[in-house]
Amino acid sequence: MAKSSTVKRPSYVPKDYDLLKVVGSLKDMFNAGVGEVCNVVLFPRKKLSGDFNGLARRLWKDFGDPNDLEFPELHKEDLEQVVTSLRGRQKIACQKIIDDIVTFESHGFHGGLRLIVPDSYMKVNAAVHEFHGDVAEGHRLMCCYNAPVTEALRNDEAVYKGIRTTVSGRNEKEFPVYKPEKGAKPFSFGVGDIWYQVSNYWSDVDAFIHRAVETKAGDPPRLLFAAT
Repeated sequence: MAKSSTVKRPSYVPKDYDLLKVVGSLKDMFNAGVGEVCNVVLFPRKKLSGDFNGLARRLWKDFGDPNDLEFPELHKEDLEQVVTSLRGRQKIACQKIIDDIVTFESHGFHGGLRLIVPDSYMKVNAAVHEFHGDVAEGHRLMCCYNAPVTEALRNDEAVYKGIRTTVSGRNEKEFPVYKPEKGAKPFSFGVGDIWYQVSNYWSDVDAFIHRAVETKAGDPPRLLFAAT
């Protein structure tokens, strides 16, 4: 495992918490030992240019279906079709996501941009609003391009509740759920930050405990990129 460069730890993540590593580049992210010595690696980024909320509403207009049980998941080709019809800050935002996806794919990660509206998870998997550990087949690369960003919990501040079974499409999954202990301080990463997290099945350390933050009626869809 290569040694990553030391970077300043953002004020919005806990100090002196060894299971969370902070790095200054994607290259360092993949060399930081996720699944070996830590359960999540964070690459904080400066505020991204563009109107991501406006883009989210536009993408939902083009691709959303309120009657569909699954949230839309868009790929680079979908965004490339849309970006030519956009203007101004929405176009800048869309192009940034496209550029990110190209970079992620160059590192071997393939996934999609999820459009998550207030009741997206409630239809198939309300348990993701509880603190839980992932059961994805491999570590996951994540980025939330607008608020609210995924909320996380230190493992030493989590109390195990049990196993929840959820059904999405034809797939049934079981994953561990937790609750914060008294005095716990959940935290969130910044909008536009990239993080690399472990799942229970593919690591030698405990899972990264996190949950989806519920959005409210009238909020723009969350733009959440997820890849393995």
